Amino acid sequence: MSADTARKAQFVRDHQTMKDAKKVGNTTCPTCGDKIDPKTAYQVYHKGKLVNLCCEHCLEEFSKDPDKYLAKAEGEAKTPKNTKDTQSSTPPLKGPTPQPRYKPIR
Repeated sequence: MSADTARKAQFVRDHQTMKDAKKVGNTTCPTCGDKIDPKTAYQVYHKGKLVNLCCEHCLEEFSKDPDKYLAKAEGEAKTPKNTKDTQSSTPPLKGPTPQPRYKPIR
């Protein structure tokens, strides 16, 4: 088998592995904390999962400690989005409920 054929075979195996990988779904880069643009995002495969990164520099940073950044990405992805604050910043009104001020149409 030539080197070119072996390289193509490895690409196909890697592509199939990445196709079956579980997407972490993070929207913030685990290495620098920047918002990830889906159009320009980098994806890295680690331990059966695809992690989104914002740039090539972060890809290099991820490779230095992939377990740390994978855990960070999974933690961010599991955080519920659009949660409402249950405690209002304004105190509740005391006294009678104010009535709307309008004049009836006759």
